Amino acid sequence: MTLPLYQSGAVSSNIRQSRQVENQRRLETVSVERDVEERVRNAWENFREATARIVSSEDQVTANDIALEGVRQESEVGSRTTLDVLDAEQELLDSRVSLVRAQRDQHVAAYSLLMVIGKLTAEEMALDVAQYDPSRNRDNVENKFFGWGIGED
Repeated sequence: MTLPLYQSGAVSSNIRQSRQVENQRRLETVSVERDVEERVRNAWENFREATARIVSSEDQVTANDIALEGVRQESEVGSRTTLDVLDAEQELLDSRVSLVRAQRDQHVAAYSLLMVIGKLTAEEMALDVAQYDPSRNRDNVENKFFGWGIGED
């Protein structure tokens, strides 16, 4: 049996270093978890906001459509000018454009949410494309001293 009398603090230093590294990794994990939670929360809020804008824009389109019909009827009897009709048509067009933008924002927010939660993959979306297999790539390049291993089977 051998027992070192003097270790110059190497063992205790290694233990302290290992504990510090473990603590640092734990803090990094907590930071990443918080970042992911925030990104999911933001993506969900963007989706809800876009959905609410769609409802509001649909109501605006309906209101402007009714207003345009009223202005046209008033124009026929002479109480509104052609400019009033054109203004009402422009307001209807603007509200339709706003609706389309809100629908686009909702689609973007939905895809952003899928991306953040890890569901925006070819496999999850059942896309008819060749899917990347990381284990196959790893096996292909593992222990290669020459060449890239890319395209070599």
